[in-house]
Order: sequence, then C-alpha cells, then structure tokens
Amino acid sequence: MNGMTKFLIGAGATALMAWGNHSAVGSGQAFVDALSGKTSSIIGDSGVSFDYSANGALSRSVTLSGDVSDEEKARITKELSGIDGIGSITWSGDEGADGAEADSDGDATATADSDSNAATDVAPASEEVVAECQGNVDGLLAGKTIEFRLGSAFIAGTSQGLLDEVAEALKPCAGTVVEIGGHTDASGTAEINTSLSQDRADRVRAALIERGVPERQLTAKGYGPSKLKNTANPRAAENRRIEFGVTSSATAPEGE
Repeated sequence: MNGMTKFLIGAGATALMAWGNHSAVGSGQAFVDALSGKTSSIIGDSGVSFDYSANGALSRSVTLSGDVSDEEKARITKELSGIDGIGSITWSGDEGADGAEADSDGDATATADSDSNAATDVAPASEEVVAECQGNVDGLLAGKTIEFRLGSAFIAGTSQGLLDEVAEALKPCAGTVVEIGGHTDASGTAEINTSLSQDRADRVRAALIERGVPERQLTAKGYGPSKLKNTANPRAAENRRIEFGVTSSATAPEGE
C-alpha cells in the first residue's frame, strides 16, 4: 500500500468519525425513543410527564409537567441534564402561569404573584455594577474554557467546577441580563455549527439556573462560526468557546 493510498484511507476514516460525532446525537425516532427511555427511568413513578421537541439538529428539548416537590424537580432536572442529546429542560408552569393553580389557598396564590413581581421589578443595574460583573466573569474565564464532548452539547465533567464559579460570580449581579454566547470554529457546515453552538449555550444556561442564577437573568444565543476569535486560523481551538456578555436590564434587547 503506497503513501497516497494510506493517506486517502486515513482521510476517509477521519471524515466518517466526524460525521458519526454529529449524527450520534442526531435526529430521528430512534433517537427520541432512546431519550424517552432514559427519561422514564429517571422520573420513575413520580407522576411527572414529559414531551420532546426539536432543538436544533443535534439535540432535543424536553418539557416536564407534574405536581412534585422542588427537591424532586431539582433531582430530575439534574439527572436529565447529564443525558447526552438533551439540549434544554423546561418545567411547565415555571414561568408563573400555573402558580395559582398549584394551591387553592389564597395566601399561596398571593405569594406566587408576589414572587413573580419581585423577579420582574428589580431595578436595572448601574454601569458600575455591569462593569464589575463583566470583569468578574471575564477574570474567571481568563485562560479557561467551558468544555464539551466532541460534536455534542454535553458539558465535560472537568468544567463543572468552573460553572460553579461562574454561577457564584453572577448571583450578585441583580438588574443585569447575561447573554451566554456559544461559538464554534469553521469546521463543518455553518448550519450544523450554529445549531451546536445554540445547544451548548442552552445547556450552560440550564446549568447556571440549576446553580441558583435567576432564570430571567440569563439568555442564550448560538453564533456558530460567525464571530471567530482567530480569523487567521478558522479551525483553531480558541474559536470553540462560551462567552458571557453582561448588560443592564434597562438596555437589554426587548424579548430577552
């Protein structure tokens, strides 16, 4: 076997491996059935129901519903977040729409309404607070990166500690909106990379919410390869990253 033949075989094998990494999380009924089986094992007989929907090319979103304790919700959310292929996790009614129905007691209803108002009535952060929060999170990420499995939105175990630190840095940042930006290199198609970057940003957002950062304070946006950090080398590892942009809630784009 000559050198050129070996090269072509090696290149073909590499291409197949790359395709497999993307398609392993992929789509199709078999993929959803596998996720459903894992989800059923986690929720057990708790009475929680679930529904999957598409979340980009590489993962699915799951919506959960059921009258269970906050502790049980936290357990289920944590275990589901560890499943490769789940891009985001939502509990039906978490936005407050079902808060009054959860308990017929008048005081409980008033408390739910009060909590909802408190979350939306936080005064916008000053420029000084925004700058401090941005500096804190940038300092944590200096020389570090939140890592994922190849071609996946599954956060590597080695990055869990870094997420803990980021969450602690963001908790005091009341009155801000933090955009979690997902970025990829230019390998592969822009469509797949954009979907992957959105899935990864969504997964980081879910992880920070799980760690106590207010949900309304976080947004997620996948940019794919559109904002390369190293334009001289579009495939450089430094282009594959998660970035955090802190703004005051007074200046955040409407809808975020």
